[in-house]
Amino acid sequence: DDNKTIIINPPEEGYNPGEKYILFVKNKVRSASGKVLTKPIKMMFSVKAVEPPGESIVIAGISADEATVGKVTVTTAGDTTLEAVQAGLTMEGRQLSWEQVDPRTYTVTIPGAARGQKYTFTVNKGFTVGSGVDVEVEWAQEQENVEVTGISADEATVGKVTVTTADDTTLEAVQAGLTMEGRQLSRRGQGTEVHLHHKRRLHRGNRC
Repeated sequence: DDNKTIIINPPEEGYNPGEKYILFVKNKVRSASGKVLTKPIKMMFSVKAVEPPGESIVIAGISADEATVGKVTVTTAGDTTLEAVQAGLTMEGRQLSWEQVDPRTYTVTIPGAARGQKYTFTVNKGFTVGSGVDVEVEWAQEQENVEVTGISADEATVGKVTVTTADDTTLEAVQAGLTMEGRQLSRRGQGTEVHLHHKRRLHRGNRC
């Protein structure tokens, strides 16, 4: 209103408490009378750090959202604030984006997160990690569908089955992709050979 003040809105993710930032004002800015700055201006400012609570806040849970890569849910054992959690949990080299669900539940987005990579939170002063809580999160690589083109029983060896796939795959992928209720299967080699194990003896005619 005084023609001397400009309000600069913060970025969508906000400023991180305790960090320093630099504001650049280019010399293309003009006054109301048309005058321009003689040279650009660089201004440094800092955001006040949030004072840690008197007692440590316990992180009760840190869980990655499997449906959304980069999204993590953080829960605390007691009520706290968004500002306190932002200061209490950080990640080196990442500017985290936080949202509050309720006084004990928060979601945080890790920018640029990718499957197959591990990300570790740093627990700062005023916070502790509860028993069994892992500060490291990871999103597993998505498995592509493998087409099974053949499953044939070996007539010479009871319990032996050969499985073939349309494309190259791994023994681990086949082990995870083909199972049998109540049976512990043994697989090996290319092919793949499958052997059925059970407490009683297998007989011909048993259904697999």
